[in-house]
Amino acid sequence: MLRKRTNALRRRYQSTTNNDNLRQERKERYFDGRREYEGKMQKAKLKSWKTCTINGVNPWNIVYKIAAGKIRTTTRLTTLEKEDGTYTTDTRSTMMHMLEHFVPDDREDSDNKLHRKIRKVVQEPPDTVDDKAYTKKEIIANLKKNSTRKWFLERMD
Repeated sequence: MLRKRTNALRRRYQSTTNNDNLRQERKERYFDGRREYEGKMQKAKLKSWKTCTINGVNPWNIVYKIAAGKIRTTTRLTTLEKEDGTYTTDTRSTMMHMLEHFVPDDREDSDNKLHRKIRKVVQEPPDTVDDKAYTKKEIIANLKKNSTRKWFLERMD
């Protein structure tokens, strides 16, 4: 509202060309209106800044995070329509419906030749030679070599 009034005063001042006294009077009114408008703008900006920085929160943090792409929105599970036309009612029923749809049943009676072979191989224990067990000395040496904590190194001695 104040901006419109200031712009109207400016147009009135600039359009007055014939009468010097009237032009001077309108010039003074325009500059007074502009000063009032700029003062109120500064107050509004300061008030906005103070409310934005209340409790010591830096408003530039959110600006930085948005610009850097560090703001992530969480995905919300909504209701899903089932095959029979009904809808899921809550998060649990939505998850159960998704599991039933995307994760097939693992039944042995529906396996083909390849799947039966894979099941057999997986169920047999591996036929490899066991590695030698680490000694306490080797473990402590590696811990000392890789640790930077003074208290830890002191306890190992």
